[in-house]
Amino acid sequence: MLVYGRRTFFVNMPLHRSLSNWITSFILSLFCNKRIYDSQCGYRRYNLNLFMNSTFLEHGYQFESEILLKKINSNTSVNYINIETIYNNSKSHINHFNDTYKFIRCILRSLF
Repeated sequence: MLVYGRRTFFVNMPLHRSLSNWITSFILSLFCNKRIYDSQCGYRRYNLNLFMNSTFLEHGYQFESEILLKKINSNTSVNYINIETIYNNSKSHINHFNDTYKFIRCILRSLF
């Protein structure tokens, strides 16, 4: 079983981050064949047995997407916990161009 945090988009979240999170969650939902509400939320709990003999190629923000792509399918049990959306006007370390490229590369890798 996997447990993910679920934040409320468009409430207390900057617009560009809300849109980015919504788009990536939508795309990953299509590829995982299961609704992913908040693919970029760092609040997660995994059964480590799911990762035995697993190989991951991604680093940084894309690692979270790779886990979803490799470990979630229509038969996977996924639970969500609503958590507070907190942004304290801190500077984001996301590089819009570079991290978008890496996300697309991660999606394409999952196809082959």
